[in-house]
Amino acid sequence: MSGENKQNDNIAGRTDSVSAGLPEERREEGLRSPDFSSESISEDGEKEAGDGVAADDASRRVERRTREEIESQYRNDPRLSMLFNHEEKKKKTVSEWSINVGGLRLTAMRILILVGFLLVFLLCLGGSLYYAFKDMSKYKDFTQASALLESGDYEGARNLFIRVLSEDPNKEEAVAALAQIYHYYGDWNNEAFLRQRIMRLNPLNQEYFYEFLESAFRARNFGTIYSLLNLKVMDNPELPPEEGSLYLIAALNSGHASNGKSFYENRKKADPDYFSETERGRVAEMLLNAPNMSFEEAQNHLASLDQIQDSQTRFEVINMLLPFFMKRGDRESNERVDNLLHEAVELNEYAGAPMLARYYFFCYRFDDTIKICEDYFKTKINAVMPILYGESCILSGQPELLSPLLEKMRRLRSGRQSRIIVSYLDALGAFQEGDDARLQILLQAAGATIETPLSSLMRYHLVLKNDSPKEILFLLTGIMRSRPFLDFQQRARTAALEYLLKKANAGELESNQELLTVCAEIASLIQTPDDDAPFLQRIILTDHFKRNVLTEDELQRALRSFPDDPLLLSIAAEFYLANGNPDRAMEYVAEYKDLDDLPEKIKSSVDVLHMLALEQLGRKDEAEKEFRALVERGGDETVLALYFEFCVENEFVDSLKSLCQWIESLPKDSSSRADLPFVRAEILLAEGKQQEALDLFEKAAGGHPRFTFHAAARLAEAGRTASAIRHFLSIRNTYPDRSRLEIRLSELYTKAGDTAAALECARTAWQEDRNSLSTRYIYGRGLAESGRYADAVSVLKFPQYKASFPKEMLDVWANAIREQIKADFAAERYNPAMESVKHLLIYFPDDAVGRDYLERIERIRRHETVGGSAA
Repeated sequence: MSGENKQNDNIAGRTDSVSAGLPEERREEGLRSPDFSSESISEDGEKEAGDGVAADDASRRVERRTREEIESQYRNDPRLSMLFNHEEKKKKTVSEWSINVGGLRLTAMRILILVGFLLVFLLCLGGSLYYAFKDMSKYKDFTQASALLESGDYEGARNLFIRVLSEDPNKEEAVAALAQIYHYYGDWNNEAFLRQRIMRLNPLNQEYFYEFLESAFRARNFGTIYSLLNLKVMDNPELPPEEGSLYLIAALNSGHASNGKSFYENRKKADPDYFSETERGRVAEMLLNAPNMSFEEAQNHLASLDQIQDSQTRFEVINMLLPFFMKRGDRESNERVDNLLHEAVELNEYAGAPMLARYYFFCYRFDDTIKICEDYFKTKINAVMPILYGESCILSGQPELLSPLLEKMRRLRSGRQSRIIVSYLDALGAFQEGDDARLQILLQAAGATIETPLSSLMRYHLVLKNDSPKEILFLLTGIMRSRPFLDFQQRARTAALEYLLKKANAGELESNQELLTVCAEIASLIQTPDDDAPFLQRIILTDHFKRNVLTEDELQRALRSFPDDPLLLSIAAEFYLANGNPDRAMEYVAEYKDLDDLPEKIKSSVDVLHMLALEQLGRKDEAEKEFRALVERGGDETVLALYFEFCVENEFVDSLKSLCQWIESLPKDSSSRADLPFVRAEILLAEGKQQEALDLFEKAAGGHPRFTFHAAARLAEAGRTASAIRHFLSIRNTYPDRSRLEIRLSELYTKAGDTAAALECARTAWQEDRNSLSTRYIYGRGLAESGRYADAVSVLKFPQYKASFPKEMLDVWANAIREQIKADFAAERYNPAMESVKHLLIYFPDDAVGRDYLERIERIRRHETVGGSAA
């Protein structure tokens, strides 16, 4: 081994305690071999640099070794181990794999590190190449798209520009080029969207702002125009005349007419010629005055239409003039409307074609509507045209035309509006096929955003099938009060009449007051002056009478139309009895009795009315005799119960005893025998045997609901609350006057300390009869006592004018609305608080709470007006 290599090995031995890659015996030899330092020490102890020592003096050098090297050399000598302060140790060695490459030893770790660096380098290089190629591809697509645009291949250019933007959404040149293509197509809405996007990418470029305003104006996107220009107005109201005119037009068309009028007045005051300077300004003034415009003025504006140069401004004038000619409806006006709409299409197909299609649709020119829509779909799509097209296909008997449109809509970019349209078009097909289950699902998916005559009719068809009275009423109201379309109103009316007949024949109207009220409203919607049957009037008058809202004028109008109808005569007799006019009631009872071929049940009800009239006239003995004769003639159980109540109220004890004997004489299987304990108990009360009578009332059960109600009332009067509640609950679903029963239960639960049950009963009573003062008072009082003041005010339902109400009801309402005022004020809801204050002061002008909070709220509003806070 050469000296150079030997020295290198020794140097390596100094740095590593164990030389890597040597056999075991050579490793031990390496530990004992001499080592040379970079510095040497001379014999006289002076330190000299290695470079300054002559070669022939090297033999005189003394080797300098470190403690670690000496320790390593003598480590295995047990005699010297104490010199180094440690015991003998046996070091376990592990061989490490390595290779020599050109004199460089590479271990496994070093190779792994080199491989890692190489992989990172290759990845970076690959990424750079990928993005370079991708940029080249994007550049190539953009260049190719630009070339196609130059050559006039707009569809190919559009597809390539969309691909470029999918990879680089913020490429300004591609967005601008795509906007230019949509401009060529006349698809102003998409152009406006892209112009707005460019404007956001480069907000400092004012040209982009003006381009956006123009495209949005052609798209009639007035809400966005108003929002942008309103920001400028708030910063500086002195807009240039062109922008100011556009701002006024946008405000008038986007539900901000008041702001537009204010801007107009301020600008006119500052500069009288502000709007007259520009074409759009003059049109903006015309639109502002359109609500008060006469037909002659509209004709004058039409004559001057050719003077307007800007196409979209001219379009807006046509749109403003159309209603004036549509209202007249004569042949000349219709021709003019047709011409104006065709001109609107030429000026702006994007907005004009849907107007013309809608006009043809409501003129029942469905084939023309289909043709306009098909032409429109070649380059444009919006939310209105697919609906008009789909309904025209169904109404014209061409449902097969729906399939291509459905496929096109499904290929469009997914979005909520597209999904709604597809669901609705599918629903039209299901309706045509009579698949109600599928129709239900699809209309639910479409939601309630599509409102057309056919959509209403389809939903109406479903709610009739599902027997949903309130939804039937809601949809029928919309159909009957909207503009007539084909025979839809007559079809809806016929279906409603069949529904009412079904409910009446099933006896559901007699037992369900809520259903009766809904059906009465349906009857009011569909009745006409030419109706020659009293069926609808019966439902309406019965409902109004039961809810105590029937008026004499309404009753007399019905009787004039149907003077011989038994039910109406019965209602008239009951109405006048309820209003304390027995003489007039007797007149209608007499007319009632003169009718031929009355069923026995109806005759009994007439006789009862006659007895009640006699009672009101003070002819009680005469009434008792006729009543008794009616009972013994075998009237129904209700007649027996009414006679019992008549005898108790008029203290006819002997009549009660006779009634008791008559019931005892009935066969044992007679249902009337169940009423006997109640009659006996009332006789015991009349004889002064109260405890015995009350015990009998407690035990009595199973009789007619009127008898049970009477027993419960007697027990409640005597303080037997639990027994009274039990009796009332037993007839909860059979007693004819449910609201009255629930009120009594509510009072008893309150007395028993069960406020939750009391409130629930009061709520049920109110739901049964929301117009009754009693139910409103009981439920409103319960709500107020439970701290639900806003609900109490709503239930008590005091009008916004001073009306007469019982004092206890007024007190409950006043306390509730005072608490509501305090709660709203504390939550800084000043507007509802002020409304409540005004309402309170109508009934109590000097109320201290009302006056106090009126001053507080006005003070806060004055403070806010001058820029302060409402702290």
